[in-house]
Order: sequence, then C-alpha cells, then structure tokens
Amino acid sequence: SRNDGRLIKQGSGEQVIAGRIQPGSSSKARLNVREGSVRLAAGAEVTLTNAAVRDVLTFETPSAGADYRAVVMEPGSKMTATCLWMGGNSKTNVVEINQAELYLPGYANTNGPDALVLTPGGNSSNLCSLVVNGGALVTGDAGWVVLGANQGNSRLVINNGSASLGQVSFGLRDTLGYTFSGVQADITVVSNGSLVVRNRLNWNGWNASDRVNTLALNGGFAALPPTFAVPTNAGLSQVVFNGGTVSLPGGGWDVESPTNYLNGLSRIVIGEHGGGIDVPFNRSAGVRQTLMQDSAWTGTVRALRKCGLGTLSLQRVPRFKGEVDIQAG
Repeated sequence: SRNDGRLIKQGSGEQVIAGRIQPGSSSKARLNVREGSVRLAAGAEVTLTNAAVRDVLTFETPSAGADYRAVVMEPGSKMTATCLWMGGNSKTNVVEINQAELYLPGYANTNGPDALVLTPGGNSSNLCSLVVNGGALVTGDAGWVVLGANQGNSRLVINNGSASLGQVSFGLRDTLGYTFSGVQADITVVSNGSLVVRNRLNWNGWNASDRVNTLALNGGFAALPPTFAVPTNAGLSQVVFNGGTVSLPGGGWDVESPTNYLNGLSRIVIGEHGGGIDVPFNRSAGVRQTLMQDSAWTGTVRALRKCGLGTLSLQRVPRFKGEVDIQAG
C-alpha cells in the first residue's frame, strides 16, 4: 500500500483475497494488477474508490514478460470499483465473474463518466476480455462501457449471468476515436445470458475502415435502447443472431426513429439457429437493416421469431432462407 491508496500485485503467482478491502479514512483504495492473478474467494468483499483517480481497478504498467494477467471472482464474492480499466499493452488481460457481483458506478472525469474500459493497446494480437459466468455485472446510469478505444481486441462475454449497463460504446464514448487499425470489439451473449443496455448504445465511435464491432446472440437475450453511431465513422457494426433474442423496448436517452430503431447499425445477420426480435405491448419499432443470411451457413436457418405484442416494421425485404414465425403481435 502506498500513500495514494494503491495495492500493487506483482509476481507471477496468485494473490487470494478472502476477507474485506475497504477505503481508509482518506477514501482512497486502488488495486493495480501488474503480473499474475488476483482471486476473490467466496464471501470476499472489496470496495475500491478514489475521488482523484478514475482507474481504481486497473491492469496498467505490466511487469516485464507479464503476458497474462487476471482477476477471478469466486461464487458469492462482491466488488464495487468506480472504474475498471483493462488496458496495459500486455497480451491477455482477463476478468472472470463466477456467480459473483461486480458493480462499476463510473468516474466522472473531464472526458466522460467511464465505468469499464476494455482497451488492450499495444498491437492487434492483444486481448482484453471480461466474462460473466453467472452472477451480475452492473454499471451506473451514466457510466460508459468503452470497447476497443485502442489497438487490440476487446471482448465482453455474458454466459448464463446478466449484465445491466448504463451506456455502451464500440469505440470512444459518443465521439470519434483514432484511426488505429487492427481493432475489433464484440459482445457475446451465450446460453441463458442476459444483456440490458439501459440508456445509450453507440455502434461505432472509431475511425478505421477495417474495424468490426459485433453483438452476437448465441442464445440469451439483449434489450437495447434506440441506438446511434457517430456520423463520420468508418468500419462495420453488426448484430449476429444464432438462437438469441433482441428486445426493442424504447426508452433510453436518444430520440427513437420510427423507421430505424437500430440507427447506426450496419447489418443484421441470421445464423443457422435463427433468432428473435421482441417488440413489447403497445409499441411499434422499425428496422431498416436488411436481415441477411450468414454466409457461413448455406442451408435453411431456423425461424426468425417475432415476439412480443407490439408491431415490428421491416423496412427492407429479408434475404435469408427460412421462416418468419410471428409468435405474437
């Protein structure tokens, strides 16, 4: 521990936290994982806050040769951290939530209130990933989840657990990021996972022609507000269905277009196992993107399901081989 409230994890081994970590009288508490891994044992409770610093749980400044760094939360553990920053120019940074709870309220700095920054940096082979294996990830209403605001690959996986996020950007918040190439960002919902984006979703805040941003629904459920993208962006953003469902409930902080709910999204891809679009009761939502078949699957796809008692308006003719199953509405 230093006078700025920082606990630094060094060495290639694993540090186990079995009790509680709380801010002292100065309200400063930070954890910097420079090497190896930190494990929160069952029942552990950690609170990291610092009024003067955004990145209170961070992977910054890796030790020489630290190619893999991780924070693992065991079932029943809890952590509150103002902002989790997963950069640091090392090959692989990982956070696993295993039937545990991680709350990231966000830090209101001059550039925006960041809650989770997945941005490995370095080069295109580096990876930052946060995996929810049961349990819950929650960010504050105004806290940005920033995916891929530097070089490398950024990945958020929701596997049977839940993620409730205030603001999400595939890029640099609601502005246009740099032109680094080799940047990929994706959110994948698996099995019975659940993703709720409550207030804002920016499909592309990065100015690079080779960029691909993906929301993949391999089962599970995602509820999205009306979306947007920075107008001068480059690159591709896509929703890929392979068994999951997207709900279009309205709300959020951006104005909804009656004909283009998923404004800024480049395309919608239907995979082998189909998918579902839910429009709740007493609502109407328009989708302007062409529903196209995944080029990797040439056979008939399982049905695209229309769920919910509301009205879905497809602005373009679907181009996939399979049924549209109108289950309600």
